[in-house]
Amino acid sequence: MEDGSGGKRKYRSEMQEVNEIKIETRDALTIMDIQGDVTAFSEPFLNDAYQKANTQGAGKILLKFDSNAYINSGGIAVLIRFWPRPGKTIR
Repeated sequence: MEDGSGGKRKYRSEMQEVNEIKIETRDALTIMDIQGDVTAFSEPFLNDAYQKANTQGAGKILLKFDSNAYINSGGIAVLIRFWPRPGKTIR
């Protein structure tokens, strides 16, 4: 979903947990700016953003979290599933 800000995309959960993920590309680096708490409910939104970053040819992906973000064990499990796949780097 384009938000009119030069290639950034936003994804929102309609559940209790709200995540907003902006995707920004800088040369070979793709930044996923994740706003909100990261829980098991975040998985479909993180997966969608990750897939979109890959289709844009992301070589390296930087996960940037909100300074007040809470990440529970379900959120950690979701992030582990995105652990680097062959040819990709996540920081």
